[in-house]
Amino acid sequence: MCEPLAENAGWIRVHGIGARPLSLVAHDCRLPTAGELCPAIDFAAFAGDVREQLHARGITADIVDVAACTATHNGTLDGQRSGIAITDWGNANVAVATVSAALLQWNIRSDVFVSVMDRQMITVD
Repeated sequence: MCEPLAENAGWIRVHGIGARPLSLVAHDCRLPTAGELCPAIDFAAFAGDVREQLHARGITADIVDVAACTATHNGTLDGQRSGIAITDWGNANVAVATVSAALLQWNIRSDVFVSVMDRQMITVD
């Protein structure tokens, strides 16, 4: 899922203004309250928290990690379109607001994307 594949699919960038980046390798830093020992936050933990918040609101969502779309990466999300996928443009405002609030809560400075795509393109547990 490196680019939106379906018609009417798209990406919305949500910019984090916190102090810590999201990381693909910070597996020990998995809580929003992680202190100074965590200079970066695990992307999967952050995105999983956002996904659960959206599920609680009845919104179908999944995690999109597009690091696999690049031949190499340095463990960061820089230049990636990783984030949350939803299936309905009607839920985009709520999804963006949820991601934005989570970025503040987790003190994240990375950009996270909300992607809107066809239900068949995402898998939901």
